Amino acid sequence: MSSIKDAVVIPIYKAELNPLEEISLDRCRKVLGRYPLIFVAPEGKNFSYVAPNESVVQFPPQFFQSVASYSRLMLSPDFYETFADFDYILIHQLDAFVFYDALEIFCRLGFDYIGAPWPRYSWRNFLCNGKIPRVGNGGFSLRKVRACHEFLSIFGSFQQLRYVIENSVEDAFFAICGILNADKFHVAPVEVAEKFSMEWYPDRAVKKLGNSLPFGCHNWHRFGADFYVEIFAQLGYDLRPFRAQMLNNDRDFQTRFALELMALQRLIRRTERGQSISRYLPTKNFASVRVVRSPETLKILSRLLWEDVFAEKIFIRDVADIVALVDDMHRENLPHLLIASENDSAVIAELERRRLVYGEHVISFRREYLQHCEELFHSLGK
Repeated sequence: MSSIKDAVVIPIYKAELNPLEEISLDRCRKVLGRYPLIFVAPEGKNFSYVAPNESVVQFPPQFFQSVASYSRLMLSPDFYETFADFDYILIHQLDAFVFYDALEIFCRLGFDYIGAPWPRYSWRNFLCNGKIPRVGNGGFSLRKVRACHEFLSIFGSFQQLRYVIENSVEDAFFAICGILNADKFHVAPVEVAEKFSMEWYPDRAVKKLGNSLPFGCHNWHRFGADFYVEIFAQLGYDLRPFRAQMLNNDRDFQTRFALELMALQRLIRRTERGQSISRYLPTKNFASVRVVRSPETLKILSRLLWEDVFAEKIFIRDVADIVALVDDMHRENLPHLLIASENDSAVIAELERRRLVYGEHVISFRREYLQHCEELFHSLGK
């Protein structure tokens, strides 16, 4: 008998489950029912679907108001202190699905964190120590309780990751920590994560595993809906009545990503040909220019300076130092210009939280350029 103590932790906040969530919970009970099933819920609420033999751990209601507040809960040392009697917890949100019981197998591997891998291209510009953070999704994830508690307890030493926490992506925090702090926090490699769970492009994921299913999956109602209808039918769940509620968002994201990538590649070609790019900006005068270092952003900066874009100060930082890049930004008579090749919405959201108004106090070159491309695309379609 295994000496590892593990539990399945199911975050909930809704008084009633929808049919897809009921399927997820039913499957969890059937496959993982021999482990303690512990529901994490807001204080002061009762949930009729929790069985008498199942436990409920309550936290303040403010942690269940949004994705961002839930993220703060999952990145709190107190959360893991609650489960100190266990070696591992499997986070099983009710948009996850478990195919078979492999919990103890993955616990014995000894990693601090395992989640479904993300596509390489979705994080392509977020290099950390020369690597792309790809592991992984938190909705169906295995976490070593002691390691998470200890690491988050010393989090104050890693303030460069503050934006990740404050912008609602707790799983991205663990993925980045697995690279920036690999000696302190051990995230499973992609090869292990692929066997643990899948999220994006499930048909490809299964094919890569030799037509075998992983331990579980996440977001099955949003990604690969057509694929899952057949798979779930083999396991006794008929998804056909709910097919209209299910999506193939991974395909839609890939299309949008491809269009954005083409637009940015076109922009770089313009800079290399000496064509104007300052025309995408509402002004040429800025209080400062803040650049997230990459080959593309340095080319953009060089071209803008050639076109007499003026700034009193220019700062260039690696993506891991993005906090330091924008930490001293405040309202000035002229706006600040942010140049990043990857999605910078999280940074802009943080600046707006600090009362810098977009368009007046801060401008993103990426956002302005892509907005121009989108307007051009729509005008061509008329």
